[in-house]
Amino acid sequence: MRFATRGGAPILDRMTGKGQVPRMIFVTANGGRSSFYVNGKDSGKNEDLIIVDLLAHLEETYRIAKDPGMRAIMGVSMGGFGALNIALRHPKLFRVVASHSAAIFPPDPDNLSERHQRALEGWGKRLGLDRIYGKPLEKKRWQANNPLHIIASSHRRDLAGLKIYFDCGSADRYEFDSGNESLHKLMEQRDIDHSWQLVDGGGHGWASGYNTARLPHSLAFVAKEFTLAKGKSGLESLLPAGESDRGKGEKRR
Repeated sequence: MRFATRGGAPILDRMTGKGQVPRMIFVTANGGRSSFYVNGKDSGKNEDLIIVDLLAHLEETYRIAKDPGMRAIMGVSMGGFGALNIALRHPKLFRVVASHSAAIFPPDPDNLSERHQRALEGWGKRLGLDRIYGKPLEKKRWQANNPLHIIASSHRRDLAGLKIYFDCGSADRYEFDSGNESLHKLMEQRDIDHSWQLVDGGGHGWASGYNTARLPHSLAFVAKEFTLAKGKSGLESLLPAGESDRGKGEKRR
């Protein structure tokens, strides 16, 4: 896995050792280089592998909290797209989503830039995107798995419990900075809380050094939200019965 072989694992180990992140089960799911982590037309149910099979396996195999408030999903590039897409489609399953250089394309596949068209054509031949989105491309399937479309069609309350972090380099070789900036602006317009940063001169992927430079920021974001969630849970356990439900539309008995 690239996380382990390109420098991610040592960063996680160092931050854990210094107490900068809590101890956690960190799973690197292998979606290959062609799944985009979606339930494709003919490419398999890769989203379900994460949210159904993997989550069930982890809960059955390890002594972990089953509370979605203690779950995060993260990713880079295609995985960054997958993390955002899955979290936005299923915001009740995770507390945090964090991505670097997410592969975000316009919500309308007819409005792709030349650079994005070339990227998709290259990926289509190399990764088999036809098996995911169909040929000709099925617009409905594309939009159902497009973070920009999801945000545009979501209500703020639907995402209220999800903490969102994403960043991208201004020198991203796939020009994913434009899609990520569009996502940021759309979230601002719809008043959806999030943390976003455009990194001046930042490249794309592990080879450029971008991921190793930015990973401490996303891990710190996840750590902060886990700490807040755990603290809130601890406080609620000290309250009299019913007190923790105040402010949720339920009256104290």
